[in-house]
Amino acid sequence: RDVVGPADRLTARYYLNESSTDNKGSYGNPVADPLGDLTDVRVLVVHPNLGTRKQVASVLAQIGLQATTCGQSEQAILQVLHERPDAVLAELEVSSFDAIGMCRALHDRVPEIPVLLVAPGDDEGSYSLAMEAGAADYLRRPVTPDFVAERLRIVIGRARAGVTERRRHAVVQPGQRGAQNLSRELRRQELKIQ
Repeated sequence: RDVVGPADRLTARYYLNESSTDNKGSYGNPVADPLGDLTDVRVLVVHPNLGTRKQVASVLAQIGLQATTCGQSEQAILQVLHERPDAVLAELEVSSFDAIGMCRALHDRVPEIPVLLVAPGDDEGSYSLAMEAGAADYLRRPVTPDFVAERLRIVIGRARAGVTERRRHAVVQPGQRGAQNLSRELRRQELKIQ
């Protein structure tokens, strides 16, 4: 596991296009910040190349994200299950790295953690595969740090809202049919005890 902080400043021109350093989103609009301060957002960067993942993690740390990295899909799955990051950012179409399989496994095990897949700009065929595997977003390189931050804000916000919504529906409200069934079951248990 690699941990990269704000002090590790490397350029990430291979992966992230750093030409945009203003607070503008992908269409020149100011980036909305539905999550507030990004310092509590944890992102796992998955790439087989150590230099690339350190560069990407460094750029993410520079924009305020907490970034950890790993180099293998199997390791990424274990790390996500153990550490529960807010999102996973992985490279698609890298030899000897199964990003689609990793995405599918993560979506099956922890669907509340969004996976963003980054693909080469000329890769048209992987979009449907990525979406079918459960990717929360599909980005084409080159991307700016601000664009990545914007997409992370959106998918993490959506994932957090979904978790809250599922929890709200899981709570049995008095007067609902579920509460009646629960009351009946409790009454049956009481009768069995007596």
